[in-house]
Amino acid sequence: MNAKQLLSMGLGLGLSLSVMVLAACGGTEAAPACPSMGGTWKIATHCAAAYVGQMAPIAQDGCALTFSAPYDSFKGTVTAEGKFTMSGVSQGITVTCDGSATSTNLAMSCLPGPCGATLIKQ
Repeated sequence: MNAKQLLSMGLGLGLSLSVMVLAACGGTEAAPACPSMGGTWKIATHCAAAYVGQMAPIAQDGCALTFSAPYDSFKGTVTAEGKFTMSGVSQGITVTCDGSATSTNLAMSCLPGPCGATLIKQ
């Protein structure tokens, strides 16, 4: 093989590997979007029965979440895969929650407690 053939083969192999890497790593495709969680949610279950039936508005900016009453001061995030976290202060106690979320359902477990809750988007 002459030098020109080797160079051509090397460039072809390099280009093929570059294409494979881009395809395997997602290339320039945008990251998956987070579930749309902004809006009003109804508390369907909660460890404190007084919360059941209350509405809980959530504001969303990208994957960042901000909660209103009854979860005043709570902030959180949701991933594209639906992993959900939030934390805030309730009655002078710092509460942290995690769970799973979709665009219509949210299930979480909070500490201290434990305290579980499910919310349904209205």
